[in-house]
Amino acid sequence: MTHHPVRLLAIDLSKTVPAVREALVLNASEVRELLRRACVVEERVELVIVSDANRFELYSTEAGHAAAFRCVLRELVSRAGGAETFGALPTIEATGAAAAQHLLRLAAGIGGKSGLEILVELNVAVARSRAAGTLGSELSRLFTSAVQAGWRAYCETSVGDPTKSQAERDVSILEAERIIEEELVVWKAKRQSERPAALEPSFYRRYGTSRAPSRVQP
Repeated sequence: MTHHPVRLLAIDLSKTVPAVREALVLNASEVRELLRRACVVEERVELVIVSDANRFELYSTEAGHAAAFRCVLRELVSRAGGAETFGALPTIEATGAAAAQHLLRLAAGIGGKSGLEILVELNVAVARSRAAGTLGSELSRLFTSAVQAGWRAYCETSVGDPTKSQAERDVSILEAERIIEEELVVWKAKRQSERPAALEPSFYRRYGTSRAPSRVQP
């Protein structure tokens, strides 16, 4: 099996002016349309879009990310009011393990929404990509690891719990970072295997099905 490094382009909307931020917050049908366009531009492309009021993130692979990102960014530039405005937005670009670490930290609720809220968003993003045909084995493996890290952080730590003291939250962040590093090791090991990524059947039973969003499947 040929592996292609994961590619990330993340736009931080939390620090943009209200008008631009509003223009770049897409609804579900608009995200689905961008995924459809990416499929038209680049056959067999892998692409997952994570979009909410604070971020717009594109995950793809080395094989087809350039065409996929260009297709999506063309629409975002138009919405933002031009290349100059869009170019001033704070962005993050990462490849491979750095991109994976970014997603796992997001899933664990570090520096953003609580683990439960963001895990629901990530599962919705994966479901959309699966329906659009842009969820390949590489991104399936990555998002499976992110869900695993996020649920562990949610169940084993107090990250994002406002009832805890600052000292307790600081300790929880350290515990979550340890979980993330452990899951990064697992993700890297899975990439060396030809078996498609999949959550073990007992995973959500272990944490309680009433708390679990839809499964991430390859």
